[in-house]
Amino acid sequence: MIELDSNELIDWFRIFIDLDRAGLKLRVVSGRLNIPHSTLHGWKNYHTRPKFEEGMKVLELWVTTTNKRFERVPKYNPYKPFINRSDRI
Repeated sequence: MIELDSNELIDWFRIFIDLDRAGLKLRVVSGRLNIPHSTLHGWKNYHTRPKFEEGMKVLELWVTTTNKRFERVPKYNPYKPFINRSDRI
């Protein structure tokens, strides 16, 4: 099961980089999952995020291709905490 903190998002860029390193280019992923290449490209470049079902297809491919577990899915927090410079003194 994938658990995300309230501010975390799945890092689709890293997902696609992992797939690429495993030999699956975006066009191959597109053909295997029947998702347009332009759609995958948008997810990779953080322009859009997938709907649940499509995202799960990609994650299942990522799991089987990389031999990693769902719990290890790359995540990031776009709302990094602000550090006030005056707090450092």
